[in-house]
Amino acid sequence: MMNVSGGKVVPALNTWMKKFPSAGVNHQQLAERGELTIPDASLPDPGRQLPEWERRGTDPRNVRDFKPTLVILHDELEAPLGKVKVRRGGPNEASLRGHNGLQNIFDVLRSKKHYPAKSATSPRVMRVGVGIGRPKERTSEAVSKYVLGKMSQTELDAIAAAAGRVMDLLADEFYRSDDELK
Repeated sequence: MMNVSGGKVVPALNTWMKKFPSAGVNHQQLAERGELTIPDASLPDPGRQLPEWERRGTDPRNVRDFKPTLVILHDELEAPLGKVKVRRGGPNEASLRGHNGLQNIFDVLRSKKHYPAKSATSPRVMRVGVGIGRPKERTSEAVSKYVLGKMSQTELDAIAAAAGRVMDLLADEFYRSDDELK
């Protein structure tokens, strides 16, 4: 069975990338477009919770260049149920380990010249895998049936519990500078 996710992911990426000039976009431009809300911290509100950017220590008004990240959220057959794994980059940086959906996405990214990155404004790639466990039998038919089969309530609960960790990863990525990777 072949997963054909790339045909949906890459056109969506192309549409999103057309919104931004090749030199990058700063957070003020994102706020003006309604894609980022920066609350007015000067307004007194004793019951207000700290905004995400304040809790993470980076004020988006001070960040001048926005470097987009293509985040690919996928199932991770080799990880225990609910465990979140992050890999940066595509198959040149870390193996896709036979994941047909990821392979298809990167095949289409290559065909559209989005991967490997050709310029400083090309999007970074972050792969976020959520563990689904592995069936006892290792045949391709058993694995396919396992991956595409209906999940039990326990499995669904474990996946739902991983959502908070994934959201934290996404917020960290949004406020991360390129210096943090070096």
